[in-house]
Amino acid sequence: MNATTTLPPEIETNEEVAYHGYVLTPRSRAVEANEARGTHGIPANFPEPQSLEQPKGFPAVTYQYKGKTQRPPADGQLMSAGLAPYAVLDEPTRPDGTPWPAMAVTPGGTLQMSWWLTARHKTELWHYYITRDGWDQSKPLTRAMLEPLATIHWHQDKATADWMAPFPINSVKQWIKLPEGKRGRHIIYCVWDVADTAMAFYQGVDVDFGGQA
Repeated sequence: MNATTTLPPEIETNEEVAYHGYVLTPRSRAVEANEARGTHGIPANFPEPQSLEQPKGFPAVTYQYKGKTQRPPADGQLMSAGLAPYAVLDEPTRPDGTPWPAMAVTPGGTLQMSWWLTARHKTELWHYYITRDGWDQSKPLTRAMLEPLATIHWHQDKATADWMAPFPINSVKQWIKLPEGKRGRHIIYCVWDVADTAMAFYQGVDVDFGGQA
């Protein structure tokens, strides 16, 4: 877990790299914060974006995995996955009050989601959610603010996941159909479920459909 690996050129870190994954494009809030560390009130030691790892099972509040109860990230802590070093991600704006950068997208369009995996874990699925129309942008993200957007199954038989789930490549690209009728700023919440462990990786992406929400 402490060996070094090559990162895409736009990601820099002064720490040894943890082997996991993050959404590179559209740029996740974790990527934006890492690149802006030391500015906009973001701590200078804000961590790299690929270690937002917590138990899988989202959107459930609790989840049974091999007979044990585990808890995915809690409401109000979804963007940080409940990890204290990433807590600034849960705030509706950056610490200096400026908006988190958001990628311009088109209602009804197709969005390429590009993950960079600093390690290729056996994979069960990727699942995506988007904020509902009328969501409260002044508050941290909760499950009630989200609706399903897309699910991409990688290995569907949970009974054989430990030994038969395949490894993805390091650069994973997926095309997601965006809903019609969305306006203004929204969040796409992205979850990568590992097949042979109890864990998942969580990323939040800010997008802007244009116009007033």
